[in-house]
Amino acid sequence: MATTIFRPPRFVDRTDAGGALARALSRWRGADACVVGIPPGGILVAEAVASALGLPLHCAAIRTVESLAGRVVGAVDTSGTLTCDAEEERRAGMTAGALDDAVIAARRALDHVVHRLQPDAFRPALAGKTAILVDDVLLTPSTALAAIGWARELGARYVVYAAPAGRARAIAALRSRVDQLVVLGKSAELDDGSEVYALAPRVSDADVEASLAHFSTWRPELDQAE
Repeated sequence: MATTIFRPPRFVDRTDAGGALARALSRWRGADACVVGIPPGGILVAEAVASALGLPLHCAAIRTVESLAGRVVGAVDTSGTLTCDAEEERRAGMTAGALDDAVIAARRALDHVVHRLQPDAFRPALAGKTAILVDDVLLTPSTALAAIGWARELGARYVVYAAPAGRARAIAALRSRVDQLVVLGKSAELDDGSEVYALAPRVSDADVEASLAHFSTWRPELDQAE
């Protein structure tokens, strides 16, 4: 497995971070690959990556599971599979009942988004291809692991995970789970995106829809032909 890790950066916004990631992922330009944003914030970074590399954009069919305070403690996919981070659960102080409620809410939200948006965007043809999974920040391994499992289930031959920055613990947890790991900066502790971005507004389902709608009409092969 190839691993690329640089010193911690700070970006203007998620689009700026996507441009930096695209440069680190330049070997995949025009390849038989798909860029897959990990929602919600990762889709905006992934849009910039896909545009720069001339690759199609899709969205991972997963949803974060969060505490009432907004701390990410896990993720679910459309099959109902739950990937949890025991350390984040402990930090959040969630009871078993609170976790169950959060999981139910996440599953309902994911079902709603998949049916409301473009179903094809959540089930790309990854069989035999490279899946480039892009997130906006790697705070807990659970979300990344859920996306990796989802991509493997769809038959991805080679899985790349890329993020502008991440916690050292989470990075270590992914090293053996992907074929290439690209993280542009790491820190022992990252609380949220404010340490990585000057501007990092919360990303809504409408923002995800806008990114996917743009790429539903844009065809990378047309740009390459010009």
